[in-house]
Amino acid sequence: HDSSNDVVNAELAQLSNLYDGRVLIIDSNLKIIKDTYGISEGKTIISEPIIRCFKGTGASNHVTENSYIEIIVPREEKLSGDAAKNMNSASGVSSRIVGVMLTSVSMESIISSYEYLESRAFIIEILSVVILFGIAYFLSQHLLKPFEKITEAINEVKNGFTDEEIHVTEYLETEHIGDAFNQMMGRMK
Repeated sequence: HDSSNDVVNAELAQLSNLYDGRVLIIDSNLKIIKDTYGISEGKTIISEPIIRCFKGTGASNHVTENSYIEIIVPREEKLSGDAAKNMNSASGVSSRIVGVMLTSVSMESIISSYEYLESRAFIIEILSVVILFGIAYFLSQHLLKPFEKITEAINEVKNGFTDEEIHVTEYLETEHIGDAFNQMMGRMK
């Protein structure tokens, strides 16, 4: 009711700045009592969605050609006691619509925010893939070293340079392979 309230004005200004939009507060006489742009206060606005909102139906609309979203929400006032009884409310508490808040939000800022987040997500995906490949390469090199030792030892025995047993105990699997090879060497000797 009070369009000069500093707290309400600050919240409306913050809302319109946050979403790069415009907020209109319309009273029950279809007069604009607050406009965050400050250009339509005191004017009358007649629109089918606003009139439907006064009948209790909020609305939202996406206007493609102008690239904005329009949200219309009723402002309700709670009634209790005699006022609610006069409106035939069974619970004794009722409400009536005393105004409408119309919010127009630019799609450009939403689209640019989406594109920014999408580009950042792509960069994070690329970095994640590079890091995963790096980790996989490091682990594969680390995990294959015992098998390379076994291969070298087998090649030395095959070429006749040594007849020592293979001892690779880094992993249970390499230990089993080494033991099996050592047993085979023992039988061959």
